[in-house]
Amino acid sequence: MTSAAWQLNLPASDRSSSHPSSAADDFDLLLPLRSAGSLENPYPIYSVIRTVRPVLEVPVPNYAGPGMWMLTRYRDVHAVLRDPRFSVERIRAPLVRDNLERMPEFLRQSAQGLRSMLIIDPPDHTRVRKLVNKAFTPKRIAALRGHLEAIMRELADEALAKGSFDLIHDIAEPLPAVVIAELLGVP
Repeated sequence: MTSAAWQLNLPASDRSSSHPSSAADDFDLLLPLRSAGSLENPYPIYSVIRTVRPVLEVPVPNYAGPGMWMLTRYRDVHAVLRDPRFSVERIRAPLVRDNLERMPEFLRQSAQGLRSMLIIDPPDHTRVRKLVNKAFTPKRIAALRGHLEAIMRELADEALAKGSFDLIHDIAEPLPAVVIAELLGVP
């Protein structure tokens, strides 16, 4: 839920009640995030945004339709994820539908047809989750512990051998896919 920039169409009453009008309304709160240095430590900027504008409309260049919203508080994210008025299916967002031709091919394909259980709404999500849950029992995962530790060591060794290390790219991105594939019996 972090950097996905969920496309939301929040009612105006939800938007205006989340922050009082202030000088911050005239200031681009996202401006500091556009600097290269902020990528190293964006957390102070996130803290300011969470304090000043916890529900922030993110401008989309050259787009006049409903834009994107950044939610910075757990309770807001939690509420939206449980509200059936909102969707995780990207193609349902006007921003995505209106800009398909501008999107890279892999995003266009995933928005239009390739579906993951992470980006489908109930009842489809519920049906797929019931099927997958059988592969993710605590007993099954515990039985794979040694094998999963070996996979982790292999990924860490590969990352260290390169001489530089990016935790997300080298470990956090490939590990879940490898583990899920192992649990589902896919080599």
